[in-house]
Amino acid sequence: MAQGQPNGCLFCFQRSSDRSKWEDSHNMTRWLPALALIALLLSAGTLACGGASPVTSLTGVAVSQRLTLQVHSAELAERLVYQEDGQTYTIAAAPGRRIVAMEATVTNPGAEAALLVIGADSATLSAGQNDSYALLDPRLHREATPAATAPKYYSPWLWGPFTLKLGFGVRGWLFFDVPETVKLEDLTSLSWRSLDSMSVPLAPQRR
Repeated sequence: MAQGQPNGCLFCFQRSSDRSKWEDSHNMTRWLPALALIALLLSAGTLACGGASPVTSLTGVAVSQRLTLQVHSAELAERLVYQEDGQTYTIAAAPGRRIVAMEATVTNPGAEAALLVIGADSATLSAGQNDSYALLDPRLHREATPAATAPKYYSPWLWGPFTLKLGFGVRGWLFFDVPETVKLEDLTSLSWRSLDSMSVPLAPQRR
């Protein structure tokens, strides 16, 4: 045993510099759990902030042999205002329900002139694999209202027959009746069954 070294020590340092290095390393090691916890909390906070960003719209596009269907936007509302033939109408959701207003364009990309007929069975909104919601006839349950400046008019709407010439399309609004518990992020696809069949995957858009 070298002179000056205590009996029973686990580590016998030959140079004071070695001991200094070990002390620095030991002190840093003591702080590692705290540093790791801080990093974890910061990461969780970042994820929480990111997850809290609300879904404000939906978009999507699909192409079939005869049609191209593009969803430009979607929103939830309890009350919609639209105009038809110079008259203003209001649609109000039933108690416990809301309306999904979806703006879309249906295009005839490469066929001869085709007759597109849009009705209650033409489109379905899906929320996962189990829940689906049919297209809402905008003429039902509507009320004529005095002409006034509304924040937004949901017109024209896609309903009835349209003649699509080669390379032309029609753009307007589709309405769906959904439970008030449904959120935009719950809606996953739009199924189309007029003139051709296709499924449009819906991508959530955030602020």
